[in-house]
Amino acid sequence: MKGAHRKHSWNLLFALLIVLEECFVLYLHKGSLPNAVNELGLFASSMLIGVLVLIRYYGRSLILIRDTQRVRFKTALFPEAVLIIGFLFFVWACADLFREQPVDLKWSDIIPTIQVAVERFLHGERVYTTIFLHSHTLPLTYLPMQWLPYTLAGYLHVDFRWIAVSICFIGCGGIVWRSAAHSARYASYVAGLLLLCGWMMMKNDSGPVTSTVELMVVGYYMLLVAGLSGKNAWLCGAGIALCLLSRYSLVLWLPLWAFALFISGERTFLFRATLLSILAVLLIYILPFLSKDWSTWWQSYQYYTRAALGEWSHPGQNGIPFQLDHGIGFARLFYQNLPSLSLAERIQVLQRAQVIVLLSSNILMGIWYWKKRSKMPLRPFLLGSFKIYLSLFFAFIQVPYIYLMLPSIGVSIALFAEMGRWETEVNEPEPKRLLPFSEPDSIGK
Repeated sequence: MKGAHRKHSWNLLFALLIVLEECFVLYLHKGSLPNAVNELGLFASSMLIGVLVLIRYYGRSLILIRDTQRVRFKTALFPEAVLIIGFLFFVWACADLFREQPVDLKWSDIIPTIQVAVERFLHGERVYTTIFLHSHTLPLTYLPMQWLPYTLAGYLHVDFRWIAVSICFIGCGGIVWRSAAHSARYASYVAGLLLLCGWMMMKNDSGPVTSTVELMVVGYYMLLVAGLSGKNAWLCGAGIALCLLSRYSLVLWLPLWAFALFISGERTFLFRATLLSILAVLLIYILPFLSKDWSTWWQSYQYYTRAALGEWSHPGQNGIPFQLDHGIGFARLFYQNLPSLSLAERIQVLQRAQVIVLLSSNILMGIWYWKKRSKMPLRPFLLGSFKIYLSLFFAFIQVPYIYLMLPSIGVSIALFAEMGRWETEVNEPEPKRLLPFSEPDSIGK
């Protein structure tokens, strides 16, 4: 009974932190709190989720509950039904928004750029060449899995934004179904966190839904979390490949992932997941696209820096650039506290700080796991360290667009869902081996 109470307390704490993370990203940033408070609150809530995973499972043996141990069908169906009903309301709201807010270049160039890439691909043209969008030109910077799924929408001539909504629902439905394999009540909590996140987006800032495709990336990251927490190397490799081929975010964390698997003895798992990831990157990106012009990757990286400089060059009402003035990320601190440097130099300092912080944290976490691996289960370490890494990555991102934070929230909810599939037991210390007892009269013999 005491163990069950403790487990519920941990679950409640995790859920509260996820709600806080959702609020700091989707609600409180709109002037409810000072920038510094919102920045620190978001960073702390996000970081604590990863840290508490490591604390919760340290010194415990992990038991993965098999899907064959499903609860009764009627009970397990409840959270999935809740999610489906909530999704139908979300679709209904999206349909109204898509009619009221058609894709427009003046709001965002994300979807127009993807439309150009899809049109070129469907007509057999070179995809990665300069794009002309009305009054400006730019290189195509998006990786294949950020635009390739939209070829279906281009072929069927439907609104591209439905692809992102559909992929996000697949990811959300997958984690709810997996958690329902253990507990329908627990899965209901997961569905509730997802519905709360969707409600906040639709109520306070519909931009991530109407002007970006980040919901699709959320689905990718949820698949990755499912792969990291289980024993299926192919699922893990597919998750890594999808994330690598859509965003660069997790690149610097992958050496820590490989190191942890290697020293834990799961080298077959590591080999299979790595092989699938490499093949996917090779067949989907390098051979068909990058090999046509090897400079496109570097051009994309340089463009992101130029775009950041453009965002930093337009102070808003408070003398702070608009995209730095909503309490998300620490870029505002680098903008305000380095007045002796030019804007380009401040961005360079932020970029270097991000790389240094990420590499340092990976090294420290790797050393800690190497010393404590007998007490720290592998899967919780992978998920906890990944969440910590993402918290640092987004805290030091050069332009903290609100929509970029959605994958971090998706990872938190997926992590919470996967934790419901684990049972633990305390590792009892091995009894000390006693020396054979010697009789006093035998000592001198």
